[in-house]
Amino acid sequence: MPSTTYVALLGPGLVGRAVLAQLSALPQFRVVAVANSSRMVLSSSSVTADALKTDAAVPLAYGSLADHVSSYPGASAIIDCTASDAPAHWYAAWLARGISVVTPNKKAFAGDAARYAAIRGSARAPTGLSTRKDAGLLFHESTVGAGLPLLCTIKDLVATGDAIESVEGVLSGTLSYLFNEYCAPGNKAGFAAIVETAKSLGYTEPDPRDDLNGLDVARKVVILARAAGLASLTLDDVEVENIVPATLRDVPSADAFLKELPKFDAEFAARKAAAAAKGAVLRYVGRVELATGKATVKVAEAGAGHPLAGLGGADNMVVIKTKRFPRGLVIQGAGAGDAVTAFGVVADALRVHHTHAFEP
Repeated sequence: MPSTTYVALLGPGLVGRAVLAQLSALPQFRVVAVANSSRMVLSSSSVTADALKTDAAVPLAYGSLADHVSSYPGASAIIDCTASDAPAHWYAAWLARGISVVTPNKKAFAGDAARYAAIRGSARAPTGLSTRKDAGLLFHESTVGAGLPLLCTIKDLVATGDAIESVEGVLSGTLSYLFNEYCAPGNKAGFAAIVETAKSLGYTEPDPRDDLNGLDVARKVVILARAAGLASLTLDDVEVENIVPATLRDVPSADAFLKELPKFDAEFAARKAAAAAKGAVLRYVGRVELATGKATVKVAEAGAGHPLAGLGGADNMVVIKTKRFPRGLVIQGAGAGDAVTAFGVVADALRVHHTHAFEP
């Protein structure tokens, strides 16, 4: 029974540092490696992100990092907090040699279907498809909804024999805020002004078009769909409404985009008015229907009786309709933020530790 789980952390950015801070309060973990995109530090004692600034840092080598973290007499896990595709190419190999993988990185789970299948095939059941007891475990709860219990709920529904009919929701804190504010009673501001306010508050990407194009939401829809059973669904299968006006998609800078966006306020206002005339509000919704495999990401009207109509702030909300929950199982809460994302990652790391701790 291992008393310690040994961890290598990739990507000590905002989320990665929050993960390290939370792990430091848990005595069952020892972080023995930290790496950024080019350097790594390997240690026999606990290591922090600051060590990357010292002479102890050496060029990053994923093979050597895996050798190091798996050399200890206990469970081992690599926590990938990067936004890079590079570590995902190693997941299957790490899992096959018994190293568990925990990550909020969407790349592997919304990307190439063949690579996704290889990763699942290398991970030990029930987190993957391998029957090998010495294979690593795979957890990626925080790839959708930060710390919200979305993927684990979907997987539990499937595992217990329920039939999922659809999964839909507001999956972006940025787009949640934009449409919640824009459609709030009494709001007089145009859509462009709401976007500019959101950017000033730090709610958007440095270039808001990276939020408004819908691709991040589409990736989350693919992840949810695959968890629900549509393992072959790809990003190309998702019908995405890009709400960046076509003529502004190639303007050279975020500032130039924001300067021109007010010219399109009338178009957004017309859609808002059409929804209001039906007693509805606008929401940016990702949806997948399991029977047909149809997946969409678009601006949708939510009537007064729909759970999405009651959203406020920058919350995420997902509605899962199943045979057992025909009216929908609703999960809502903060879907972004360093601390809540780190919570989801660390909770997954604890699942790795507990699984090994209770094995004979």
